[in-house]
Amino acid sequence: MFWGLVVTPGKVFTRTVDQGFCLTMAALDNQSKPGTKCSLVFNREGRNFVLCTLVAGTVDNQPLDLQFHEGETLAFSVIGDATIHLTGYHHLDSFDDDEDYDDDMYGEEDDDDEDDDD
Repeated sequence: MFWGLVVTPGKVFTRTVDQGFCLTMAALDNQSKPGTKCSLVFNREGRNFVLCTLVAGTVDNQPLDLQFHEGETLAFSVIGDATIHLTGYHHLDSFDDDEDYDDDMYGEEDDDDEDDDD
């Protein structure tokens, strides 16, 4: 299931994760002026970590592979004058067992469908 967030300059996005997800991409907003430089910052336990630096027209996006789990506190911000879009997906194990999804799309078959060649 898709996950997304827009982080704008001058604001800190802070939230406790209610459903685990994987952050896979940081991309500049398509309205960014060429040459605009900005950094995506993640704050963990009071320390800031730059996850990536983007430059409009040169490095417009950056693949990421960061896992966040239920109960973690997130704090994202932008250094610079551009908006950054974060995208990813929710962990499958975060879904309730009673949610509907098709096992066949994962290549699993029911035992009843197998032919016996006795």
